[in-house]
Amino acid sequence: MEIDTETIFITVSIVFFMVGLVFVSIGVYACKRKTPMYFYAGTEISESDITDVKAYNRANGIMWGGYGLLYFIPICIYLFAPDKINDTVLSVTTTMCILGIFALLWIYQKIDEKYRIHNE
Repeated sequence: MEIDTETIFITVSIVFFMVGLVFVSIGVYACKRKTPMYFYAGTEISESDITDVKAYNRANGIMWGGYGLLYFIPICIYLFAPDKINDTVLSVTTTMCILGIFALLWIYQKIDEKYRIHNE
């Protein structure tokens, strides 16, 4: 029994879409939070440690939302250019999402440097 490329692409696209929704939702949540958004699980950031909580949360929200949008690429290609479906699209998108994890770490570090109050 052979599964055709389109079926695989649709299945993977749906999974990517759901994962993307999670990250975009985290971004929206971060933007609406009244207290500082945390990045690492189990860590808490005090409001007194951040210069501008609203701007800090907005920057975190944009970071998470932008990362989540990467996961929408396969479904968009399927909807708007179904003739372009191939394994290369999935490989490139998967690679971008994996590399995006490292980008998240780097961007968060920049956000933290910008908004964190550093006691010297």
